Amino acid sequence: MRIPENHWLRTTKIAHRGLWGGAVPENSTASFKAAIQAGFAIETDVHLTSDGQLIVHHDSNTLRQTGVKHEITETDLATLKTLFLDGTQEKLITLSELLEILNGQIPLMLEIKANMTNSKEIAQAVHVIMKDYKGEFAVQAFNPLAVKWFKKNEPSWLRGQLSCSYSDQKGFAFYLGKILFFNRMTKPDFVDYDQADLPNKYVDKAKKQGKLIITYTITTPEREKELKGYYDNLIFEHYLPENKNPMK
Repeated sequence: MRIPENHWLRTTKIAHRGLWGGAVPENSTASFKAAIQAGFAIETDVHLTSDGQLIVHHDSNTLRQTGVKHEITETDLATLKTLFLDGTQEKLITLSELLEILNGQIPLMLEIKANMTNSKEIAQAVHVIMKDYKGEFAVQAFNPLAVKWFKKNEPSWLRGQLSCSYSDQKGFAFYLGKILFFNRMTKPDFVDYDQADLPNKYVDKAKKQGKLIITYTITTPEREKELKGYYDNLIFEHYLPENKNPMK
């Protein structure tokens, strides 16, 4: 079994973009340090910049968090490094800087923000930085081509397929993503599915096939309790869940 019963992916709750709120921005140095202090694993996101660097950020552009709009794939790292997050002194950080902060203290779930054209390039860039990291981590992506890259090139790494109902998207490819069709190609170790779309028969089938089921993003203890039994672990924000195996 690639993910045994005592593995962190089963036992340690995962803080969405770090442990943030109030004066602490998401995906910031402060949010990651807070998660370390609390003993939670973290989930975060990386994009590829125009000069081939990996920046930690959720959105495809910087407008929501910085007030200045830069499309990340069209902007170099030096420019992105001039921006402040949510009116604080916190700045965007690179994946390498994140790893220095974590230093193996807590596990990392890394979402690879691959678009329609750069899945191979961003997967390769992640591999270069992560291959010598000694801490615990797993990679995941919505784009099955990125997940497939790791299956082929670094099969020992734990990899996950992100998905949801894609109710606001049109096209057959999104339908295939919803039903987890690409799992036969990517062979993920786990499925990470939107909590708003649970329960559903596609996730139930994946679970029966032995896939670990993670759900994102739980925001209340009531929702956590309501979905209990449909997931093995969860990604959370806006509340502090009980953590049965804190990394402290």
